Amino acid sequence: MKAKILLLMILTALLASGGAFAGTYSGPTDTTHSIDPAISKSDSSILGWATGWEDYLPAPDVDSQWRTPENAINNTPGIVTLGDLDQAQIEGGVNPGEITLTFDNAITNGARFDFAVFENGFVSPSDPYLFAELAYVEVSTDGTNFARFDSITENDYGWQGAYGRAFGGYDSTGFCNLAGKHANNYGNNYGTQFDLDDLTDHALVLADLVDLNKINYVKIIDIPGIGVVDADGNPLDPPHPYFTDSAGNPIYDNWLTTGSGGFDLDEIGVLNQVPIPGAVWLLGSGLLGLIGIRRKRASSQ
Repeated sequence: MKAKILLLMILTALLASGGAFAGTYSGPTDTTHSIDPAISKSDSSILGWATGWEDYLPAPDVDSQWRTPENAINNTPGIVTLGDLDQAQIEGGVNPGEITLTFDNAITNGARFDFAVFENGFVSPSDPYLFAELAYVEVSTDGTNFARFDSITENDYGWQGAYGRAFGGYDSTGFCNLAGKHANNYGNNYGTQFDLDDLTDHALVLADLVDLNKINYVKIIDIPGIGVVDADGNPLDPPHPYFTDSAGNPIYDNWLTTGSGGFDLDEIGVLNQVPIPGAVWLLGSGLLGLIGIRRKRASSQ
């Protein structure tokens, strides 16, 4: 496990033991946080966007109007929905919704963050609470071997608002390395950034099955945030957490949602990428031109 994530987990445990159970990470619109700042969709550091998709496998009950994966590429307006799962589907082993996006120019492991995922969550009822539909994030070089980012949740069942668990607000400062924790709706346009450095100790990276300097695929997998409490607020029997962070803590988010329920993918923005072939050619031709000029000057002296 990456040392940074391990240290964050230790910090989380210390805070929990002291009674302070949230607040370690960025809020829904916080672009200056030292650990996991949000990024604006209009930020000039975004070099490009996902250009293709494959393996769109939504949950069973997604309305047809939200099943348009083309909305998640090339900075196209709109969303594609992965869908939510009810308790019977979860206990029956139905897979959560997922989609894989592809890139004409691979994402590479550069300085700080390397790509950002934009959902359509919104502040509710007030910052730092967020109507949050969360997802795991995985990356791959070959489209077969996917490395998942370690994630952290400090949140318990508690939510804020007047409309119940499905439409309440969860404390966004209690999540880290989960897509969907930043606000991208109703006047906000923020996404969640991911740093490929966090995967340097992943088994697939160490086995050379995932090349962090050539990420061609990013997979988003919805998290039905049931935690260990059913829709009526009763503890599950047995209290088995179906969806957890990397330390085994149950994940809670807005559940159960329907129609466009579950994670709604807007876009994936690229912050570090393999140079575009044309740009490489221009750079190379420019260097050759400079060399030619220097040789010409030298021969004329």
